[in-house]
Amino acid sequence: MKNKIGIGIFFAGIVIIIAGQFLGIRVGSRIQEVGIQRFLDGDMNLFRSYYLSYPLGIIIAVIGTLYSRVTSSRLILFLIIGLVSLTVYDQAQLIAGTYPNPLFFGIGGGLITLILFSLIWCWAENRVELGEKAKTAADLQMLGYVFFAFAAWSACGIGGVPGYALYPNKMIEFQTLPILFSILAKVMIFFVIGWFFILLGQLKLLGGKKNNS
Repeated sequence: MKNKIGIGIFFAGIVIIIAGQFLGIRVGSRIQEVGIQRFLDGDMNLFRSYYLSYPLGIIIAVIGTLYSRVTSSRLILFLIIGLVSLTVYDQAQLIAGTYPNPLFFGIGGGLITLILFSLIWCWAENRVELGEKAKTAADLQMLGYVFFAFAAWSACGIGGVPGYALYPNKMIEFQTLPILFSILAKVMIFFVIGWFFILLGQLKLLGGKKNNS
């Protein structure tokens, strides 16, 4: 019974994500009709329903997959973490403010790089103790992290050099709009490849678990 409930919760998360995409179409048309400021003043609930739909759907899907696989106390812990994560997603922009802040992005980029190098070191140390299949899974996941790093670095070029999306005057002056699409395309490609390698790593672990059982 718990398996069926968990599957139902999982698919509820997927439905929320799909519904959010249709809300996005509505949001886009309303912004084109009245402009962003009037839209936010009059349709904030519609906007929040749209931009919270994806993270909410992901959290619900995670809870669904764990529903029959963990203890009730651990499930409650994951639920609390999910709610906190959703709040962080909703309010994280308050840390940076409403105007371009190079120092904020510089510190963030530095932290990402520091975390990445620490991750590489931990991966190299941990894989020594792993079995061959677990090593392969860890290697695949590390490839995913590398492509996430590529995506993060490419994203820096959207707001700053060379795209200048955060500085409209410079974007117009230097005519950087054509290059913004190519940068965004690279970010998307790197994210897709990164997630693909993470999935391959998880599938490798799953295959090894089935072979051992």
